[in-house]
Amino acid sequence: DQVEATGTAPFTTHLYRLVAARVEVMARVRSSLDPAAALVRARAALSQVQRDAPTYAYAFLEAALLDLEEARWRERTRSQSAPLTARALASAEKAIELSESAEAHAVASEICLERARAQRSQTDVEHGLAHAERALAMDARYRDAQTARGALLQLVAP
Repeated sequence: DQVEATGTAPFTTHLYRLVAARVEVMARVRSSLDPAAALVRARAALSQVQRDAPTYAYAFLEAALLDLEEARWRERTRSQSAPLTARALASAEKAIELSESAEAHAVASEICLERARAQRSQTDVEHGLAHAERALAMDARYRDAQTARGALLQLVAP
């Protein structure tokens, strides 16, 4: 912490803090506990990572996951979540643009699933299925993509 206070902490320190804070946010949301303090820590670490490496695809993926978890919390507390899921999807797609990966496509499909459930949007279902299919084409055993694909298929209008 002393090194970070002087502004000389290595990039990996900020990245590990970001991941740890995001995992804490996820755990708090899943436990129905207010994630506000963890979100502040995560966003501060994300800001530093993005300053250090503005085109680092994984930072955009972490941003997407943070926005998705905050949107889930807002849904749970009956607050507006659509702007967060829109921003989450944009971040996931930026990660894909910078460095295409099965993980990024799986995250994008999960975000589309959340949007489709909240907004009853067939466009989001189709967009999510396309991302899930791309993730599975890259890694057929990617469980998160399989799960999102299955849930999206259940939302397909007859």
